[in-house]
Amino acid sequence: MTYGKRIMSVCLTVIMLMSLLMLGSVMSVSACAENSKVEEAQNSVVRIFVNLPGGISIGSGFAVGGKDEDVDTIITNYHVIADNPDEIYVTVTDINGGIPAEMIYSDEDNDFAILRLDEKLTDRKPIALLSPKELHKSQSIYCIGFPGLSDTLSDSDTFSSRIKDMTITNGTVSNNEYTDYKGTVCILSDVKVNRGNSGGPMVDEYGQAVGINTMVIGGGVELNNMTLAVSIDYVTEVLEDKGINYIKGTANGANQKNSDAGDSVFDDINIDDALPYIIAAAVVIVAAVTVLVVAAAVKKRKKVTVSASVGHAGKGDTPGHNPAAETVSRKLVVTCERGPIKGQSVGSFSSVRIGRNKNTCQLVYPDNTPGVSKEHCELYLTAGGIIIQDLNSTYGTFLSDGQKLAPGERKNIGNENIVLLGSDKVIISVKTEY
Repeated sequence: MTYGKRIMSVCLTVIMLMSLLMLGSVMSVSACAENSKVEEAQNSVVRIFVNLPGGISIGSGFAVGGKDEDVDTIITNYHVIADNPDEIYVTVTDINGGIPAEMIYSDEDNDFAILRLDEKLTDRKPIALLSPKELHKSQSIYCIGFPGLSDTLSDSDTFSSRIKDMTITNGTVSNNEYTDYKGTVCILSDVKVNRGNSGGPMVDEYGQAVGINTMVIGGGVELNNMTLAVSIDYVTEVLEDKGINYIKGTANGANQKNSDAGDSVFDDINIDDALPYIIAAAVVIVAAVTVLVVAAAVKKRKKVTVSASVGHAGKGDTPGHNPAAETVSRKLVVTCERGPIKGQSVGSFSSVRIGRNKNTCQLVYPDNTPGVSKEHCELYLTAGGIIIQDLNSTYGTFLSDGQKLAPGERKNIGNENIVLLGSDKVIISVKTEY
């Protein structure tokens, strides 16, 4: 093995070892962070009780609102408050500290209600809401609330409602788009819940509410075979219609923002969560730069040796001249002209895929960008112009003349054009540059 190859081999080995060490560290930190996020979600959960003749009805609920805002809006099941919607109370202490609440919206068919408190809660925080469409089967899921079974073991009849009195149970998603007998879209899971959990949140590993715990099916409460949670999509639709602010969750738990926030994809980045990845990237970059420097030195040494042995350029050659450097190349440039990443551009000498999947797309839109699919469309640079192909997007790909591409359709759009993704809220420009 030559000297240069030995150096390169050692450097590459060092990079691999450093990358593996950093990967293990990052995975460990990430796992701890996810567990912490689930526990933090308890800070959004409350207990709800309704006065009835001769007793009370008890359930759970959770707070929604904008980031860093005191909350006065609570989500729960309709069946929790249905027996007497005129006497609803929310508590974060016990039934002696109930805050009166008014039902401002109810949906009996889909079993959810929205409550407005007479006063704001200062010791509960709003929870982020994430569409269960972002979940996948077999992933971990969690339910938070005040189950009745734990109350039966307590020596108090005041129904303690503090954070330390809550329970968290976990399981896996069986079906994230299960339709029940009423036609309601739910999350089906094997998480164990109990009477009293109704109205509490079902959350993902980042502590984001994806559903409202509503029912146990398959053999009764005691057997507790399967649990249904009403899709949170029903709630977010009503919140937006009523102009009630809430925190939008994301598939990876990062870059959460308020429903009425601006378009910047850099809003509210959690530096603490990102720090392990930044450190890992820095280590890899330093190692890579070291390899490049060594490689350049080895290459330079080889060039000097060859020049000394040849002594002069061959006939017709010009020393130092590289004909390939004068080759003219065309480049495909795609720019977001309207939408959440306005002004962001991506260039390629071959193709650019557009969508919300950061692992497969080059021009990446934030999660929940209206009208944009995970893999929406792809642009190809050819000698005859730019080819666009719709990737079976949900809301369609439109050209500047209003033409909608059929699912999977490919079309030549020349060397410059405008494309709409789903609607006129997300527009990109495409062109070739030299």
